[in-house]
Amino acid sequence: MQPSTSADVVVIGGGGAGPVAAVAAQDIGAGRVLLIEERAKLGGNAVFATGLWACETRQQRDAIVDVSADEVFRTAMAWHHHERVDPRILRAVINKSGQTIAWLTEKTGIDFLISVEYKMSPDHAPTWHVPARLEDHGGHTLLKFSQVVRALGETFQSRGGEVWTGAKAVALRTDENGAVTGVVVERDGREEFVETRAVVLATGGFHGDSELMRKYFYFYDESLAGFRIPMTGDGIRMAAEVGVRLEPHATLIKETCSSSERPNEYSLGPATRQPDTVWVNRLGRRFSDEAVAIHLQTGANPLLRQPGMTGFALYDDAMIRDVDDNGWLLPRAPLRPAHLRKHLDSAAAVGDWAVTANSWAEVAAWIGAPAEALEKTVADYNEHCARGYDAEFVKDRRYLRALVEPPFHAIRFGPMMIDTVGPVRVDEEMHALGEDFSPVPGLYVSGSMASGWQGADYCGQHLFGMALGFAVNSGRIAGEQAGRYAEEARP
Repeated sequence: MQPSTSADVVVIGGGGAGPVAAVAAQDIGAGRVLLIEERAKLGGNAVFATGLWACETRQQRDAIVDVSADEVFRTAMAWHHHERVDPRILRAVINKSGQTIAWLTEKTGIDFLISVEYKMSPDHAPTWHVPARLEDHGGHTLLKFSQVVRALGETFQSRGGEVWTGAKAVALRTDENGAVTGVVVERDGREEFVETRAVVLATGGFHGDSELMRKYFYFYDESLAGFRIPMTGDGIRMAAEVGVRLEPHATLIKETCSSSERPNEYSLGPATRQPDTVWVNRLGRRFSDEAVAIHLQTGANPLLRQPGMTGFALYDDAMIRDVDDNGWLLPRAPLRPAHLRKHLDSAAAVGDWAVTANSWAEVAAWIGAPAEALEKTVADYNEHCARGYDAEFVKDRRYLRALVEPPFHAIRFGPMMIDTVGPVRVDEEMHALGEDFSPVPGLYVSGSMASGWQGADYCGQHLFGMALGFAVNSGRIAGEQAGRYAEEARP
């Protein structure tokens, strides 16, 4: 196929990593940089994000927050049990993160802030950096990362970069030595060949591809909730077709918990995550220390072993009143008022996500559990509360609260799926690696399709917001490396 155009660097994917890579390649001095995005506008799933993880930033210094790159690295490697994680990759991203926040502000004019509000668990230090500019999103004034993606796109184009939206990259081309020579793109109903020496793949994960999901996650079920834009792993396939190694594992980023997504019932999700509630399954049996939900990313794991991966959070009426009067024990950022009774009433009137009843037998009927099983579960739990000791799962006694005041309530919930990580093998400079672990010349990978920075579970104590943090920092690294390679390969 004859080339229809050429570029020094081609970036494929316009989400959290791609625009960053494109601007970073310009910083290095790459001549023509082309950014290709399949959808009508840039953003991908990054438009749903609030902020990104970083350490050793100006914002943290100003707030006297001491979270060092060394501490984060050691803690993260221990948390992942040194499994699946390439320490050089994780170290490179952690070390770059602080300067990247300043770089984003320089390129976009948008400053960032940290706050004790912007974390998801009590043990999280303020490392989640969110844009300091408010925007309206569906009637809610929120701090959202979407504005950063838009601003990066504007900066890129103002410096001579070209963006093709509504264009789909379908294949890479390489020469007899395996080096990248170009990209085949479907655009305006025809195929074009873009000649280039350097490509950055930033096409996102594969949570929209049922075949890949079943391959990598034994528990996958198409009913799982939480996905936004269903990425289909196109970049992963393109990489594999030119000999890039795909790891035999991937990570599913999941959170606790998913419940009704109706706007007038937004309190149901946070309600299921409170440590003083009681979790039961479809059999009416308790299945976990409910305080595991304090850890947002791993709290969903107990659900994977339950029938239908479904749980039910039990409340008595005194607990509902306490939430409405005093707020959540475990808030979720960004903070919104807890209108739990109002939202429960709305859901109970529909009957799909919640029920309110005068007896546990009625609640059991709604769940589909044997009445005697649920009644015994509640009686046993109330006995634990009276003794101040959870004999089943040793829940912290601070969260033991008896269910005694009718009416009684149950809220249905499941794990919330966010994104996938991997399985494309890279090194710390984001080179795509072949089966022999050597770089494919001219090919770089960034964002969630890259492996080597997460273990079996996402995040850990210090790394909340690392999905976007990795996308942005790996995008910078990949763009810089691609720009240098293009400069060196220029005749």
